[in-house]
Amino acid sequence: FATANTEGWTIYGIHPLRIIQKHTIPNASLKFVLPIHRSNIIFLVGGPPSPLYSPNKVIIYDISISKPISSIEFSSQVLGLTARRDKLIVVLLNRLILLNLYTQNNTTVEEVGEWDTCSNPHGLVCLGTEIGSTLLVFPGRQTGQVQIMKSEIRKDPYPSTSILVAHTTPLAALAITPDGHLIATASNTGTLIRIWDSKSSKLLRELRRGTDGASVWGLRFKPDGSAICASSDKGTIHLWNL
Repeated sequence: FATANTEGWTIYGIHPLRIIQKHTIPNASLKFVLPIHRSNIIFLVGGPPSPLYSPNKVIIYDISISKPISSIEFSSQVLGLTARRDKLIVVLLNRLILLNLYTQNNTTVEEVGEWDTCSNPHGLVCLGTEIGSTLLVFPGRQTGQVQIMKSEIRKDPYPSTSILVAHTTPLAALAITPDGHLIATASNTGTLIRIWDSKSSKLLRELRRGTDGASVWGLRFKPDGSAICASSDKGTIHLWNL
């Protein structure tokens, strides 16, 4: 994983926990730093207060040579970013863009498609990362809805596209398990976390974070889907066994 700040970025390994690279550039802030597993390629997006790169560009950066090798420009500010070895997903305020990612020899990208969403200021998007998983989850066109689709055509149990009516208020956070079996959602009310089956769109669990409203900052499943945690502006982390 990686962290971005106002003077560059730091990339960490987790088995064991260690710093892989720390790159410092004075007065050069970033909003996103996204590494690709077992690759020299990272994706960078500039952010306030002193953007190193334009906030509407995704920079493809090779850490082995310490310089950008390409960039992708979009019509508006990049609000969300996720990727795996073969896919890159870019989130704009009202649109999601899916690109195929080719990292052999020269790194190149190819746009697969674009989908309209409701206003998505948090840049919410989730992509299945387990081998064989093709699930892509992001806000639908209507407030509180989640769109579930495959990131490529494969013979798997997920429908090509489906709409999950998760909440009546805007989404604040999304998460999926690496295999794409479970989806977690939270709205900007911040009192409930809902767990869904991605195949049937059935509500499996409803977890109460609290009775007072809160801004849910993030949701994360344990890799095997047996637990989930939620962080919020209340300064607490909630953990549930599923």
